[in-house]
Amino acid sequence: MKVLCMSSHTGCIANLEGLLETRGDDVTSFYTYKVIPFTIQEGMVDSIWNEYKDEWNKYDLIITGDSMCLAYVLLKKLDELKPKLMIWIMNRFDNATGHLPNYIDFIRERMNNQKYTKKVKFVPYTEYERIYAASVGVYLKEPVLLPYGVKRNTPVLPHYIDVDTSGMTGPPEETVYIMHYGNDHLFMPFTDIFKQAGISVLRKQFDNIDEVKKYKCVVHLPDAFSKFCAFEFVAAGIPVFIPTEELFQGLNPCARQLENGTFEKYCFTVNGNVAPKQFVPYCEWYRYPNSRIYFSSIEDLVSKLKLFSKETRRQKILQIQKDAEYHKNLVKLTYNKILSDMFDEL
Repeated sequence: MKVLCMSSHTGCIANLEGLLETRGDDVTSFYTYKVIPFTIQEGMVDSIWNEYKDEWNKYDLIITGDSMCLAYVLLKKLDELKPKLMIWIMNRFDNATGHLPNYIDFIRERMNNQKYTKKVKFVPYTEYERIYAASVGVYLKEPVLLPYGVKRNTPVLPHYIDVDTSGMTGPPEETVYIMHYGNDHLFMPFTDIFKQAGISVLRKQFDNIDEVKKYKCVVHLPDAFSKFCAFEFVAAGIPVFIPTEELFQGLNPCARQLENGTFEKYCFTVNGNVAPKQFVPYCEWYRYPNSRIYFSSIEDLVSKLKLFSKETRRQKILQIQKDAEYHKNLVKLTYNKILSDMFDEL
């Protein structure tokens, strides 16, 4: 099958390529960030379609990922579009679409029109996308397609790499890895905390999961319902320390005053507001509990990191590998189920 993957997110492209590679599909990737802006205007549809329609119509299937606005051109041109269309919703189905006339009514019409039942599928990337869509009367019927977690060796677009090596006092295998997300260094100053505790720490934005594997472990305070790296760490056998659900919910409404007097809030929200406790189970970081190590306080975290020996790490990786195998099979089965509903010959 000839498949075109469209996204402005390199992680999305890489995960789709990793999944489709297992099927032996003929895959082409199309980075949309220079072609289709998030805030697409109605007047852009015809010009974008006319420029790319010959290329796009060469495929059997197009998968769009990241924001729904990337699929807007294709949805508007469904009658002229030859391939089937799978819209992988991972950033709210109406993100950056408030300026488009009657957008929600348009989505409902496309979703409920019988002639498009097999041609287009609206697929949530996490269960929260279904909940959010339902809150405005859009009902996603397809099963959740989670990130595969295994990337193809996709070239990364040039970008700034955020890195802080000031707390790295030991070799990688003895060093805790902190990601660049705000909860992990703006709200919670992990680098300073670990320095004071005598724990070697590196904060860095990573491009390749293999570079993280050489470090002792990752520590993270979740800031979103799902991230590609939540599943990439499982697939790669990387131990991740995260707060218990109770601590996670307790931290959520908190803020930390910075030296300049401003406040940095913990970030985990629903529609811009603090997520209530009933939404915590929908955070994908908690999907595979055997693949994580939980801490109930900062003191508990520091203690567990100091006791996290090479043998303990080895045993944890063996547990993670079981979840990784289960997860990959689950994603492949889900994708094949969606595909079989679109193509009669499958």
